[in-house]
Amino acid sequence: MDIDDPEYEEETGLNLFLRLGAPWLLHKTGCSDIDIYLNGGIAKGKLTEFVGNVASGKTQLCLSLIANQLIDDEKEQSKIVYIDTNGSFRSSRLLQMLKSRGVQDENKAERMLKRVFIARTYDEKDLRTVLSNIQVIQNLVLIVIDSIGAALAFTAWGYFEGGRKVQDEIIAMLHHIANRGCAIITTNHFVYWRGEPSPSLGKRWIRAVDFRYLLCKLSDSSYYMQLISPSDHKIVNNKVFYKISNKGIDSLTDEWDMVQTQNTEAVITQNWNTIQQIYA
Repeated sequence: MDIDDPEYEEETGLNLFLRLGAPWLLHKTGCSDIDIYLNGGIAKGKLTEFVGNVASGKTQLCLSLIANQLIDDEKEQSKIVYIDTNGSFRSSRLLQMLKSRGVQDENKAERMLKRVFIARTYDEKDLRTVLSNIQVIQNLVLIVIDSIGAALAFTAWGYFEGGRKVQDEIIAMLHHIANRGCAIITTNHFVYWRGEPSPSLGKRWIRAVDFRYLLCKLSDSSYYMQLISPSDHKIVNNKVFYKISNKGIDSLTDEWDMVQTQNTEAVITQNWNTIQQIYA
């Protein structure tokens, strides 16, 4: 390469501020260990996916993000949409998180819950309708789709019979909404392709997501998260441990809990395929 004509990798202003951890572009979970691992939180203007098996903490993490956003917004103006495809949303659980995080005023908690709009969808047609309708909502800062794998299941089965086109349409709609500064979070599950685990819905969907994290449950009721590299879709070695409490996603503050968790994790092979076979 000519040193007088160096090559530069282009970076948008948004990506620059996100890389620097600009707080106004991030949604925090309220769990310090997780937020540090997420480089400050979940990025606005991006698609983030949590992938894992059943009971790995995906829904609890989504609810934790919602609870923290509701509390942080002192002006009470932000709106959140939770698209529930599998019946996992519980307003009582979200209320419990709010109270456990210090919201004791019932009227205030009720006002907070009213800023969360719940949409129940069953297939890709429902999802497309919801995504079209919610674009008129003012101050929409966060969308959760739990789970995208369930909503778009047909698109994977019938990929060459119209599924690919539907995926392209949904992906375009999500990026359009995200480009307005809204953070979009999806949850997903694993499927096996040629003996290897992979987030469901195929390569087109995998490449559409900006950030993806693996969530796993250990046998001692603790959990961990790992980044899945967006470039080669391989697991990054470093991980963060957490537990689930009344607050939602919570740090392992007890030293004994941390030691026990690390000991449990140490006996599990780091091979991706083996991990998923154990916890499938």
